Amino acid sequence: MEHNRLRIYPRKSKQEKLNKTRTITPFDPEPAAKLAKELLESIKASFAVIGRIAVWAYLPPDAQEFTKDLNLAVPLECIASIEEQLKKRNIAYRPLIIGGIGTTDKEIHIDFIDRRQYHQQLFREAIDETQKQGNSINIGAVAMPLVPVEFLIALKIVSGEPKDDNDVKRLLEYVELDYKKSRDIVMKHLGPATADRLDVFAREVGRPEVPKRKYYE
Repeated sequence: MEHNRLRIYPRKSKQEKLNKTRTITPFDPEPAAKLAKELLESIKASFAVIGRIAVWAYLPPDAQEFTKDLNLAVPLECIASIEEQLKKRNIAYRPLIIGGIGTTDKEIHIDFIDRRQYHQQLFREAIDETQKQGNSINIGAVAMPLVPVEFLIALKIVSGEPKDDNDVKRLLEYVELDYKKSRDIVMKHLGPATADRLDVFAREVGRPEVPKRKYYE
């Protein structure tokens, strides 16, 4: 009877590991921003820059994390027109599970997100508040509307992903913001459990609006 044998692989020396070269593909968001702005303005759509590039706008360089996508919040009713414009330009696209469409074409990576499944109203209010406040971000030479940080926190924490939770913590740590407003947005759209989770993050980074509870001391 033949037995399974455990194959032992020799460990790589430290020098072998150091000699292994890794390549990081550079990411320039300007071409994506240029295409997205041209496309969205052609259909007269309101939108807001969200995601990691929005986080970049609020954080100092040494607190920023890598991304390769330009994420935009768009109204659900604009998706059909966006699809039509992409077809005209012969740019392939795919549906996003969370709601919306994404496209990857050479150096261009764009997600047009509407969150139709669960959080469409949150995204719509974020876009409306972006238009009202008039904040913007320059992506290279392209000026685009920037979501307010209080809404960005809600848009990040909704995913539940560790990388997005880390972005929320960094925003809470580094940015002067209206914490009550941000918490109210989270409470309204995501409920008390998520609002309590936001408080936990705020305590971790030492925000004065959320003092430590006695049993945490």
